[in-house]
Parts: sequence; C-alpha cells; structure tokens
Amino acid sequence: MSESYVRPVWRALCAVLEQQAAADPGAEHGAPRPAAPSGNLTLRPPKEESRGDLCSNILLLASGQEEEVRDRLARTVLAAVEAVPSVRSAEVAPNGYVNIHLQAGYWLAEIPVILERARAYGMSLLENQGGFELVRPATTDDLVSARQFWQVEALMKVADLAGLAYALSPAPEDGDRGMATRTAVAKCSLPRVRFALLANGASFARHFSPVRAVDQSYDNPVFAVPYAISRIRSLLAAASAGEGGEDPVDVDYSVLTRSNEQKIAKFMCQWPLALEQSLRNRDIIHLSAFLHDLSLLFFRLEREERLVSSEYLTETGTRPARLGLLSALKLQLCEGLEILGIEMVEE
Repeated sequence: MSESYVRPVWRALCAVLEQQAAADPGAEHGAPRPAAPSGNLTLRPPKEESRGDLCSNILLLASGQEEEVRDRLARTVLAAVEAVPSVRSAEVAPNGYVNIHLQAGYWLAEIPVILERARAYGMSLLENQGGFELVRPATTDDLVSARQFWQVEALMKVADLAGLAYALSPAPEDGDRGMATRTAVAKCSLPRVRFALLANGASFARHFSPVRAVDQSYDNPVFAVPYAISRIRSLLAAASAGEGGEDPVDVDYSVLTRSNEQKIAKFMCQWPLALEQSLRNRDIIHLSAFLHDLSLLFFRLEREERLVSSEYLTETGTRPARLGLLSALKLQLCEGLEILGIEMVEE
C-alpha cells in the first residue's frame, strides 16, 4: 500500500508527542503519565498556499505551558519534521502553527506512483481509522434514501480499499423524502441523478433541481468531470496516433516546469485526503468535490496551454511527461467515478 505525503510527517509529529509524554516530570513521582494528545493533533494543507504544503497545531497543544517549554518543544518539532526526507523546511508561524514545505520535486515524483497504484494511491493514510458504522436505507425509491444508499455504497468501496472494518445498520425513515427517484431519473438519467446527489449536500436530495443536474457548465461536476475525461481521452488518442509511447511510469517528470502542470501534480496527491475526509465525515461529497476541482485544473491547462492548437503535446523532451501527466489525471477522474458508482455515457 502506497503512502500519502502526510503520513511520514504525521509519524514524526506523533513521535514528538510520545517523547513529551514519556518525559513528563510527573512520572518521576509516581503520578500517572499522560498519553500523547495525538487525538487533538491536526495536520492538513493550509488554506493559503504561500504558507506551505502542510500545517500543524502541535505547538498549540502546549499553549498552557511555560514559554521555555514551548520554545524547547518548537525546536524539537522543527528538527523532527525537517528530518523527514520529503520535507524541505519548516517554521513556526505567528499564529503558532507549524508550516511545512515539501521538497520542490516531490509532487512530480509522485506521478508514476499514482499511475502504478491507481485508487490505492496513498491509502496507508487511512489505516488507523478503525471500525465505524454506516447507516443504509432499505430502498432507493425516493431521492433522500437514494442519496444515502448510494453514499454508503461508495464509502464501503473506500473502506474495503483501505482494509477498514465497518458495520451496516438500517436507516430510520422520517421527514421529507424528496422526489421519487424514478421521476428524477426520467427527467435526467440515472448517472446524472446519482452524481448530482453525491456531489451536493443532503438538502439537495429534498429540493432536487433537474436543471442543476443537467446544466452543461463547468460549475456543475455532473458535466465537468465526464467532459474532462472525454477531452483527455481525445487528446491522448490524437497524441499517440501512429506512435509508440514510453511507459508513463518510467518517464522523467522533472521536465514539467510550468505552473499549471505542477498545480495538477500537487493536487492529485490530495486523493487520499479526499477519501479520508469522506470516511471521517461519512459523506462522499468530499471525493466528488476533489474530482470537480481536478477537472477544473485540467480545463485551465487546456485553455492556457492551448492543447489542441499548440505543440504542447508534441514538443521533444516534454512530450512523454505531459502525456503521462494527462494519463494520471484521467486515471484519477475515472477511478473516482467508479467509486461513486457512476458510468457516464459519452454523447
């Protein structure tokens, strides 16, 4: 099972907390030794990209301690994090968070791993989630029940992929159940209804809008994600027509120096985080949002690099890496739709 970029840093932070707990002075006098408060520890991408690739609240966990203790902990944390091979640097921000910057070439080096591991990429992040309960209705007759049923189906796939245990329990029927599913399907088609429900919050099932479900705009993931897949397939087919291509796993991706390329590579590494968040919140909408955002990054690349009319996909030296990037992007979009149980028919 491949490892997410978050995992090594998380281990380093937990090790620091364990060391702090083991060195607690109270233990010398027979007092109970406190467990490392890793349950309160957070490690996530920062809201502003300028602040780094990850940020952690580990120093805030010691906010009640003396300044000297906090300073010593900060030095220990920074040394531990910077010892992780994938980390370039770390610093303490004015708000007390630790901002962490990964090595410049890390994201590009993950592209072959994504291609090899497919949906299993980075899934070791989920190993310690433990067992959980999934509440599933008996039918999909109404849209509220259908959303919950299809949601559980997708979450079961993620849990199985990560080797996590779960238990199913029946869902109570109460309140407004929304439109009859067969009515919505007659208006929009089953794949569109399913994707629209899984890409929107629970209230959308009660106030379903056929217009929103079939809207052909990039703001609508039901349109944007399948269309991105179709466009990438077309581009890859045209670029490889009559030519034998290199195995994308063996390509040198360090030649991808353009901003849009690096943003896509970095964002694809968020795949395990989207799956983790979906499981934690019992809502597959986080995976749907990830797929939508990834498709929008592709459309930006297509627009700004003029993939059809320019020599972007034929330039010597960068062609294999660019085709590999598009292949990895398409793979994640397709794998995501499969987890959601959506098979879109190209029109």
